[in-house]
Amino acid sequence: EIGTGDWSSDVCSSDLEHEYVSIPSFQDINFGAHDDFTVEFWAKPSKTQPYTKNHDNDMVGKWVGIGGYPYFIMYHNQITDKVGKVTAMRYDGVSKPAVTSNIRIDDGDFHHIAFVRATETGTGKLYLYIDGRLHGGPADDTTTGKTENDSALYLGRRGDNTANDENFFAGQLGRLRIWQGALSEEQIKATMYQTLTGKVELRNPAGKVTATLVGNWCCDEGYGNLAFDHAGGDTGLLGGGNTADEPDWVVFTFPPRVPTDEMLLARARTSDLSEGLKFAEQTLKA
Repeated sequence: EIGTGDWSSDVCSSDLEHEYVSIPSFQDINFGAHDDFTVEFWAKPSKTQPYTKNHDNDMVGKWVGIGGYPYFIMYHNQITDKVGKVTAMRYDGVSKPAVTSNIRIDDGDFHHIAFVRATETGTGKLYLYIDGRLHGGPADDTTTGKTENDSALYLGRRGDNTANDENFFAGQLGRLRIWQGALSEEQIKATMYQTLTGKVELRNPAGKVTATLVGNWCCDEGYGNLAFDHAGGDTGLLGGGNTADEPDWVVFTFPPRVPTDEMLLARARTSDLSEGLKFAEQTLKA
């Protein structure tokens, strides 16, 4: 266990194998083709994935197998040459832009994953960050059609109930957060270890709001079959209401590795995170 407060022991749902969490769809997490957003979470995949009917095991996605989707993040299992890597993508029914990590995350540690869609000089760009560093993209977001859907948001599987297409993920998942707006690399580094609750807004140096937290499933309940949204949205249901499909609660400690000076300084440079600034200043003086 490292430190106190934000940097402490946490409880996470998972040990997923054929289990999952479903969250009802709501407007704030259902992004259109031109909307900027960030989807971030922590994951520790099992080295060997039992479910290998397809090459991917799905960690976070809002899709039931039909039509477009705003975001989908998958892990590549041992039957592909991309084993251990992460791919994040979007789909409008025609175009499916994607970014794949240039590093693997199957080393037995927890890793922070952030998928970002950002508008830059009028063009949508996709980025994939692993542990606060850019490891995929930028790639052009070529979606122009409908990416919104009525699907639930799933952790640990694809929402498709067709045989062979569930793509169950084996491992541990937690601290899922969804933002309206694109987080910068510095903002990701500054907040990835923090416990956030309520309405959180990130601002640029000029004071303009650049991102608003609209979904925040800390997965720190430790019991029962509910994962509450600390940003005020919908509650996640372990196993989708099916007891046999409920994942176990397991305990792990944040952060899984010691923060670097670069991360601490990034927190200090994030102007609207006063607690992060205070923590970084105290730590660097120690």
